[in-house]
Order: sequence, then C-alpha cells, then structure tokens
Amino acid sequence: MNIVAIIQARMDSTRFPEKMKAFLGDLTIIEWVILRVKKAKLLDNIVLATSDEKSDDSLIDLANKHKIKNFRGSKEDVLNRFIKAASQFNADHVVRICADNPFICYDLIDDLIKYYLSNNHDLVFNHGPQLNSNFADGFGAEILSFNTLYKISEEASLDVHKEHVTKYIYDNCNEYDISAPPCPNELSFPHLSFDVDEVKDLEKLNNIL
Repeated sequence: MNIVAIIQARMDSTRFPEKMKAFLGDLTIIEWVILRVKKAKLLDNIVLATSDEKSDDSLIDLANKHKIKNFRGSKEDVLNRFIKAASQFNADHVVRICADNPFICYDLIDDLIKYYLSNNHDLVFNHGPQLNSNFADGFGAEILSFNTLYKISEEASLDVHKEHVTKYIYDNCNEYDISAPPCPNELSFPHLSFDVDEVKDLEKLNNIL
C-alpha cells in the first residue's frame, strides 16, 4: 500500500501573485508546507505537483532543494494533474495538501491516515469546517484512494471540478461517503482560518509568529 502526499502549488495566483515564495518568518510559504509535511510518519512519498508553466520552474527548484519528488502538468486542470502525478508515483491512496496552508500539522496528517485506514470512507478530511466537522481551516489535509480520484476524473465535466480536485465529491455528497476524524478541542474553532489567500492573510500569520 503506497500512500502519497501531493502538494498542489503554482506561482501565478490571481489574488496573491508569487504567493508561494512570499516569506512567513524566515521561510517561504511553500517551504513551511514542505518541511512540515516531511515530518509526517505515515507517508510513503511526497510530491510537489505544479504546472508546466515557466513561472513554476522555481517551485521545482525548491522541491529538489528539499529532496521531495515533483510533477508538472496542466495549469488549469488540477484534477488531471493529480491523476497523472498519482499514477507516476504508483499511489494507492492520495493525501491532498494545499500549499497555502503553511501551518499544516504533520500529526494531523498521520491522524487523518490512521482514521482513513481504520474505516471505509471515500474521502476523509480534517483541513477545515466542512460538514460541521468543527476543524479550524488550515491545519489538516484530505485523503482518498486513487480509484476514487480516477472515478471523479471520469465523471467531472465542469471546469470548477477540474480546478478544485475534491469539489465534485462534496457537491455530490449523496453519492460518496465523506467523513472527518473527531476534532480535538484545541482545533475546534470552525470560524477561524489560517490559510493564505491574500496579502492580508500573510500579514495576519506573520503577526501570530
């Protein structure tokens, strides 16, 4: 059984251009994510999946610097990028990591994997407050099987479902079994967000640091 974390990232964010290389404390946002994910104990491989645009060359350099794998694919069809990356690295199960979550917690990644392997759900998450899970936004991830990922890639036809990898599952939750582990009290703040979408979000996290 091969559990592969795929970090999705690109440089040309509309709301915050070159966000991945913006500094949070002494490290760039993408380096925070890579270094924290590398501390998870239950991952067999970590892949940074970015686009084949020239602007994302620097992300490949950072992946190489921190000795993780990389994959380049479609800029807009992120779901297809995930499928091809997962195939290349023979993933049986995929942990989806958002690169705008610099405070992602490696313990939560391991908890997510343990819960997923102990149950029989199509998708398990602990990265936000979806479906009244109560998790604060920005510390966890999502996990699903390669077979489920492939299934949604065959069924999804809308651009929004190709851009946002698991949105098709949430939008069709009557057809998929979605679950979240119990939320620890210290993370039970569904009204709080710690991801970085805009410059003001980065300023907030720098103030926290």
